[in-house]
Amino acid sequence: MFKSRRIKPEQFIAEFFETLTPGVIPRSQFIDWDQIRSKCNQYDDVIEFFRTLEGKPRANLTAELRDSLLSSDEPLRILKGAFEFLGHTNDYYVSDIDNLNFAEAAAKISKGSEKTAEECANLLIDLGVKNILDTGDAGSAFLGVQVGLESNRRKSVGGDVFNQWVREVLESACSLLGRDYEVKPEQKIEYERSTNGKKVDFAILHKGNVKIGVEVNFYTTSGSKPTEIRRAYENVNRELNKVGVELVWITDGSGYLKMKRSLEDAFTIHPNTYNYEMARRYLKEDIWEYLH
Repeated sequence: MFKSRRIKPEQFIAEFFETLTPGVIPRSQFIDWDQIRSKCNQYDDVIEFFRTLEGKPRANLTAELRDSLLSSDEPLRILKGAFEFLGHTNDYYVSDIDNLNFAEAAAKISKGSEKTAEECANLLIDLGVKNILDTGDAGSAFLGVQVGLESNRRKSVGGDVFNQWVREVLESACSLLGRDYEVKPEQKIEYERSTNGKKVDFAILHKGNVKIGVEVNFYTTSGSKPTEIRRAYENVNRELNKVGVELVWITDGSGYLKMKRSLEDAFTIHPNTYNYEMARRYLKEDIWEYLH
């Protein structure tokens, strides 16, 4: 257990919530409007095509979509654009009965496959493209979908930003230890009672040997990690300590506002727990004290 973590759970909880960082994405980056405008411009011809279908009865839509795919020089653009309208950005679509690779289907359509074109048209109708067309404003519908997809980007960006923050804290601490120490991401730590070892987000190594493993999580909604720690980490910590490794968990985010009890339980099992501000305040000294 690190020096600053030798505190009572209630003291830890009080400081954790006093110094909690609710989110990591700046307000100005909440929505990437430049990227959205670029996407809308990228698909402006597809949006215009869907505008021509607004108000068409369902009975005519399949034939319209089929013939448009067959006559297009770039059927792949229409396929991908149609799925963008549905909030699906992959290069393929699968369901319990479908396995559609857009590029492969487009290649068949370019060679004149009416069967493939009709199958794709029927699929788009079944997935509800007409509901979008019935709004009467395909451009606004496409824009709305792109704004909605921003939540996926924020999850990815948020995790990357927090990992970078933590890495900077660890590298600052490591710089005091001397050139034999280094911070490395994505390290696997082997120990006796595990066939797979323990993979950590970061590790501090001394001459190539892991001395401290660091796991990083940021939650804007409730997550499973506190429960996982309560269930498994007591044994993990014991086994890692046997091979000379101390495990650290750095976590933060507004999701903890609904995980207070679980967080307190996790700290009891795994005291080397910090939020970002705690890590900035204490971790450098804790690491120095532990490794010297």
